[in-house]
Amino acid sequence: MSEFREEIVLVLLGAFIGLVSSLVILVAERWLNQKGKLFIYYRISYQKGINSKKSWGFFEDYNGEYSFIIPVVYEIQNTSNTTKVVRDVGLYLYNDTDLISKMTQLDQIHITTRKGKEITCEKDVYFGAEKGSYSFVIEPRSINRFECEYIFKSSIKEIDVHAFNKIVLHYYDERNRCKKFFIRDVNECWRIKDYQADEEWILAKKLKDRKFFSLDIF
Repeated sequence: MSEFREEIVLVLLGAFIGLVSSLVILVAERWLNQKGKLFIYYRISYQKGINSKKSWGFFEDYNGEYSFIIPVVYEIQNTSNTTKVVRDVGLYLYNDTDLISKMTQLDQIHITTRKGKEITCEKDVYFGAEKGSYSFVIEPRSINRFECEYIFKSSIKEIDVHAFNKIVLHYYDERNRCKKFFIRDVNECWRIKDYQADEEWILAKKLKDRKFFSLDIF
């Protein structure tokens, strides 16, 4: 009888060790799959449509409104073995630490080319991902490119209220956590000016929340 009990104990002990080993292997595999980072590279490019020779900056509309326009190309690299979600990639305007506004994400524009009164060409230009979405799914060990364009309008009477000096990128990950990245400072806000496009790709730098705009970034 004692030998039978010893066999049962050994069987149960073996099963327990096997279960623990399987769990350890599962956790280790999950950790290894998640190991890796998401890198966002960006390059401010040129506007589509009638302003295709202009990059980013402040422009005056025909109706007297002012527009701040930023065309951006993103390259998002996922070095992990799991799919990453980059949801609602937006550009936000801040005056020091005060949020002024979220820029409008353009999904598409219709371009009409004329020669005199005659229409010579019409076409639609789309931004972001499918159907103009600014939410992206990045497959494991991959890099994806997206062309986006943002705009913020202000009347002449409200440019003082809408004054800003910093551009910050926000997005939400697969756990719905907001990630924030410093893009650049803006001088001479609302002065009509066309700035130069970026020649090289720039790695977006994540902001430390406890020093939100100290530019102590990593």
